[in-house]
Amino acid sequence: YNRDEIQENLGKLLASSDNQLDLLYNLQQMSLIENGKQQLSPVRIDLGSIASEVVSNMQSYADLKHIALVNNVKRSLVMADRNAVRTVLRNLLSNAIKFSQEGGRVEVGNTEDGFYVRDHGVGMTEERVKELLSARQIIVSQSGTKGEGGTGIGLLLCRELIRRNKGNISIISEPYQGTTVTVQLPKSE
Repeated sequence: YNRDEIQENLGKLLASSDNQLDLLYNLQQMSLIENGKQQLSPVRIDLGSIASEVVSNMQSYADLKHIALVNNVKRSLVMADRNAVRTVLRNLLSNAIKFSQEGGRVEVGNTEDGFYVRDHGVGMTEERVKELLSARQIIVSQSGTKGEGGTGIGLLLCRELIRRNKGNISIISEPYQGTTVTVQLPKSE
């Protein structure tokens, strides 16, 4: 193997191990929720600091696909569980990167009472969006643009964590145009 091949294979190995770690974490979180052992502690949190942390942690995954990961989240105070919001943002960014073409762009930014994650990737049909937002159980996940696997548990977990934080999640998508996922959370008093 030459240097470039070694680097490419190490990148694939890193992405694979990151995906496995995310899967284990998501399964653990869903298990805790289903067994009533997941206690959320809504407190005043700054979405800007959480976004900075999560985007920084996701940068190596974005770099593997040469995707520009842009953080436009400014200081914004909401009432929510810090770990739940971190988990949701990590899952949404992971999906956005997964379904973006190499060399693409993924952006996270503020809304009036939350944040959004936008990609310019493969997008989804209106029927697929409805299916994802109404599913009561894990549904079959589609492969990413470079064959990345998935279990379908990530969005289900996101929906449940946002619901338990008295928030809302919505998806706007169009095939081949990308997807925007918006999360609304209770404003900080």
